[in-house]
Amino acid sequence: MARFDEGILAPSVLIFDWHGTLVDTHDAMFSAMEDMLPRLEELGLVDQLIPEDQCRTTDDARLVRYIRIFRRLHPRILAERRVSRTDIFNAIFGDNRAAKLTAHQAYNNAYR
Repeated sequence: MARFDEGILAPSVLIFDWHGTLVDTHDAMFSAMEDMLPRLEELGLVDQLIPEDQCRTTDDARLVRYIRIFRRLHPRILAERRVSRTDIFNAIFGDNRAAKLTAHQAYNNAYR
C-alpha cells in the first residue's frame, strides 16, 4: 500500500462547494440534468411527477408540464441558469422523497 509523503502537511481547512457558489459548475449541472431527464420513464419517475394542480406555483406547474411532455428543461431555465437541481427536483416531485432520491442518484451518475 502506498504511503503519503510525510513532508506534505495536511490541510488545515477543507472547503466543500455544496451548491456551486464558489466555482461555476452550471455547465456540468445542466448537462447532467439534460442527460438524466430523458431517462425519467426508464427510472420509473414519469408517474412520480407531481400533479400540476398540486404544484406550489404556476411556474412549477409549467415546469412539470414541460418536463412531462418533452423530458427536458425549458430553454428559458437553461438560458437563465439560476436554479439548482434541488430546486428542480422539489418542484417536479414535491414531497416524494423516494422519487427525489432516485432522481438525485441518476443525476449523480450523469454528472461529469
